[in-house]
Amino acid sequence: MLLMDVPGLAPETDLGAIVAIQLLDRLVQLAPILSQPSSANHHERGIGMDNLTRRQFITLLGLSGVGLSGVIQGCANSTPAASPKAAGSASPSASASAAANLADKQVLIAGVSNMPASLDSMFITGTNARRWDIYEMLVSFEPDGNVKPMLATEYKRLDDTTYEFKLRSGLKFHNGDPLTSSDVKFSLERAVRKEKPLATASIFTTFKSVEAPDPQTVVIKTTVPDAIFVKRLGRLPIFPEKYYMGLGSDNDARDKAFAAAPIGSGPYQLVRFVPNEQVVLKAFPGHSWRKPILTDITIRQMVEPSAQKAALLAGDIQFINMVALNAIPQLKQMGAKLITMTKGNSLGAFIDTVTQDGKPKPPPIGDVRVRQALNYAVDKETLAKAVLGGLTIPESGQIPSSGTYGFDPSVKPYPYDPDKAAKLLDEAGFPLNGKTRFKISMASAYATPGSVRRDIGEYVQAQLQKVGIDVEYTPLMDVALATDYFYNRKARPDILHFGLFSRPYLDPSGAYNWFRSDNPATHYKNPEFDAAYAASEKELDPKKREELLWKCTKLLHDDAPFLFLTEDVWIDAAAPKLEGLIAHGSETEQYYDRLYFVK
Repeated sequence: MLLMDVPGLAPETDLGAIVAIQLLDRLVQLAPILSQPSSANHHERGIGMDNLTRRQFITLLGLSGVGLSGVIQGCANSTPAASPKAAGSASPSASASAAANLADKQVLIAGVSNMPASLDSMFITGTNARRWDIYEMLVSFEPDGNVKPMLATEYKRLDDTTYEFKLRSGLKFHNGDPLTSSDVKFSLERAVRKEKPLATASIFTTFKSVEAPDPQTVVIKTTVPDAIFVKRLGRLPIFPEKYYMGLGSDNDARDKAFAAAPIGSGPYQLVRFVPNEQVVLKAFPGHSWRKPILTDITIRQMVEPSAQKAALLAGDIQFINMVALNAIPQLKQMGAKLITMTKGNSLGAFIDTVTQDGKPKPPPIGDVRVRQALNYAVDKETLAKAVLGGLTIPESGQIPSSGTYGFDPSVKPYPYDPDKAAKLLDEAGFPLNGKTRFKISMASAYATPGSVRRDIGEYVQAQLQKVGIDVEYTPLMDVALATDYFYNRKARPDILHFGLFSRPYLDPSGAYNWFRSDNPATHYKNPEFDAAYAASEKELDPKKREELLWKCTKLLHDDAPFLFLTEDVWIDAAAPKLEGLIAHGSETEQYYDRLYFVK
């Protein structure tokens, strides 16, 4: 990413020299892509120079229109840099000019709400396989959920079940070993291994085989057409085969040794990791195409939003990833930068239609009229504006975020209509008995005091009580406790979770997967939904596939196995002089090689 493309960077900032160098570097990176011929599959590969439009060219350079004019202005005001000997090199005069605009110290300390138990990303199926840019994948996600080449320079679909990827040249792991197609093959085969299965196996259920015909080429086959297979590869970290295999005599030994001392190919390498406490990283000087400016990064686990806020206000840290709504005025007053993401996650909640053994749930929750009444009983407009500070919008009676692939404009939201809710509850056989009709249970995860999920849970509890539903609400603050509470107990809460990700794909597939009848989570059973969902997973034509997803959307809207509330409110905050931050719809973690401090 070019510095002049950073939102909020003043046009008059004198970064011309470093921008010129990075522009040349970016052109070198793009050379393998631009040299490829055009293809009917251009939306799935690098765009060929022969069909490259001006807009596409600017996009590939990583520049907005404003950013491009800034580059031109910056370069015009700077001493011309000598032609670099290699990507990313700079002349002494250019380096001196750039240094005048950057802070002398490029060290970031960040506070995060949850730190993984392991840095081996294959043990976790979360949305972020990069793990603070230690690792890289064949492709990476754009803010809109589309993918672009990362370790690959280009890719194409050879037939309905075969994909070919071409790798960048000069790739290296942190120990200096070259990264080749053999490492990609090893990583994918490890991800789906039968012995001691890893969490990533659930991502690649359609995988059939992978071949490495030469060091720069990878050919992957699937068992059936898979509409989002390339996106799935955005969750596959590429690990070093030689290093891993030398760590022990069996998978158990190698897994433990790798988790203790992992290496990847990303712009940052591990210095130290203390589970549930902190991770320390330093820039990887041998990276061939990403040139980080931050020299050192420390990520600290800070569960409480109040602790994160206090540390940011005190200047002890420069970035936090859990901002309580009531902290926003104080953070704004200190000049902190707020990064708000609303796409890629629903803040609604499951209303299970089946028990954990797959049997139909009895009334009241088992009655569709009751589930619809719950949706009518909650004022989503007030929730979005008053409770969530106007930072998001109500859901339109569906899980996909507005403006993303799979969003069905024909589906209408459940309006706030407590009278209709009361009528449906009466019809279902639950009249008011004094002030109460019946009692249900509700629990939400990541619901620390002051968090968005805690605020939503308390609001929904109060709203449902207005129509005579007594709600026993349990906020859960620990992820392990939440997992146990939701899935390991004999009886789950009637309403649970408050958050259903479509990240990182920004595609309904991941969220809708939870409603399959054969999903082990057992939230919902509907053969018609199952058939439409299964067909959508295999349909490679985007329009036909979207129509199948719309059918799923309508079924979920009408059956109401979900409490539709609002789109996401994910708020990060950063120190005033930290630049390069983006609101990334498909990932909640920043690209750390794009961050830097200014004076």
